[in-house]
Amino acid sequence: MKINLFASIIMFISAYSPLALILAVKDFDLKRIWFLNPTTSITILIIGAISIFVLNIVINDSTSGHRIKVDKISNKSNTLINYTIPYMISFFGFDMGKTTDLVAFILFMCLLCLLTIRTQTIFINPILAMKGYGLFDVTYTENEKTKEGIFLTKVPLVINKHFLIQKVSNFTYLTIKEV
Repeated sequence: MKINLFASIIMFISAYSPLALILAVKDFDLKRIWFLNPTTSITILIIGAISIFVLNIVINDSTSGHRIKVDKISNKSNTLINYTIPYMISFFGFDMGKTTDLVAFILFMCLLCLLTIRTQTIFINPILAMKGYGLFDVTYTENEKTKEGIFLTKVPLVINKHFLIQKVSNFTYLTIKEV
């Protein structure tokens, strides 16, 4: 199976789209009723909005996959602290008007994205959470072989039931439906 790099990047960017909103709000000048750094603020808001739009397309286009049987399920809620690090940065002296701060932040987010994809780590995505998706560690059987993966699912997972899944990245799968 081929890793869907595009889907992984879109999931990463959309996970931080609320951060774009926070940064834009922090950059908003109530006296002028406009942004202090309009190009930067509007750009990050557009990137966040586009990532959410594309994420919805990627998720809704996932209609085919391969059949597995769920053997064991555990909640994957322990990744919350990793996800919050970039949000904390936004509240500690980050100035969108300073080119050095902006470039450093972009480099940090690119590195975080690369590490997320390379290490098979997936962060909590509030956009998907609002849509009803959960994140679970799952042991499953596929073609009589036991495997493990992280499942992003809106479908309630049940032990010994069969599901159709689609690979998003190494060890990360989207549950399509129960079969």
